[in-house]
Amino acid sequence: MDMGVRATAGADFSPVVGNFDSVPIVLACNGSYVEQTVVAMHSILANRGADDECYELHVLGLCLTRRQLQKLRSVADHHHRCRIFAKNVDPQATIAGCHCVGHYSAAANLRLLIPDLFPDKSRALWLDSDILAVSSLQPLLTMDLGECYLAAVREMDATGHARLGERLDLPTPANYFNAGVLLLHLDAMRRDAVHRHALQLLQRQDARQMLRFPDQDALNLAAFGRVHFLPPRWNCFANGALDSCPSDPAIIHFAGSKKPWNMLIASGKHREHYLLYHRFEKSCCKDRRHRIALFFRRLVFAAPQHFFGLRDLVRLARYALRRRFRRRTGRPHLQ
Repeated sequence: MDMGVRATAGADFSPVVGNFDSVPIVLACNGSYVEQTVVAMHSILANRGADDECYELHVLGLCLTRRQLQKLRSVADHHHRCRIFAKNVDPQATIAGCHCVGHYSAAANLRLLIPDLFPDKSRALWLDSDILAVSSLQPLLTMDLGECYLAAVREMDATGHARLGERLDLPTPANYFNAGVLLLHLDAMRRDAVHRHALQLLQRQDARQMLRFPDQDALNLAAFGRVHFLPPRWNCFANGALDSCPSDPAIIHFAGSKKPWNMLIASGKHREHYLLYHRFEKSCCKDRRHRIALFFRRLVFAAPQHFFGLRDLVRLARYALRRRFRRRTGRPHLQ
C-alpha cells in the first residue's frame, strides 16, 4: 500500500493515511534539493540512540522525477527501524492564491499544510532540508507541548538582537522564531485553524510587502502567544553572524545563502560544521564518479557565486597536497 503524500489542485488535499504510532518527521524539497535532503535524512537516522523508536520520515516533493523519488526512498535501505515515504505534491496547490512566493521555493509553504496532510496524527516534526542532525531527536519528539501550537527556537538578526519581530509589529518582538525546526501540535492547530490563518496571510494582496520571510512570518503572526521556545541546540544557525552556536548542538541549520554544498573548501568560524556536512555527503555518495561530479559542479556553478578566486585556488592546492602527503606517509593530516 502506498503511504505517500498526495495532493490535488486547489485547497482539497488527499490525506496521508496510516495508523502509525511514531511522530512523523516531515521534510520537503524540489528537484534542486534532493541531494541535500538525502544527506539530512541520513544524518537523522544515523544519530538515533539505541532505545529510539522507529522513525517515520515523509518527504513532500515538488515535480520530482521517478528516479529522484526512488533515491529518497532508498535511504531506508541503509538504516533499520525506519519507514520513508516520498510523494509529489501538486505545485499549484502550494502556491495557489499566494502573492509572495518570489524567489522562495514553494516547498517552504508545505509546512503550513501538514495539519491537513496528516489528519490522523496529533504531532509532527518539520525540518528544513538544509539541516544536519548530530544527535538523537527523541527528546524533541517526546516533548510536552501543553496548549502551545508549536515549539521552535527564537531567531536573532545579523547584529545578534531579537528585532526581526519588529517588522511584524509583534507585541513581543523578541519572541520571533525560526521555522526551520518546528514541533507541531497538530490537534491544537486544526482546532483553531492556525495553519489556515497563516495561509490566508500569504494570500493577501500586500503579502509581498508585509512578509519578508513569507511562510515563516505568516506562522509567527498566526501562532503568536502559543509558542513553546526550545533551547538553541535544537536549531543551531551555522551561518549566524555571531558565534552563538551552543557547544552541544542537536540540529545544525545552514540558514542563509552560504551553504556547505556550494563550497569547495570549508572555511569560517563554523568550519567544523561544514566539514561534518561534507563527511556525511561523502558517506552517502559511495560512487567515486558521483563525488567527482559533485566537486566539478561546485567548481563550475556554485563557487563563482561565493567569490571563488586565486586565494581559494591556493587553499585548494595546499589541501590536496596535504592529503597526498598524509596518504603516502600515514601521518595525520594537519589542518
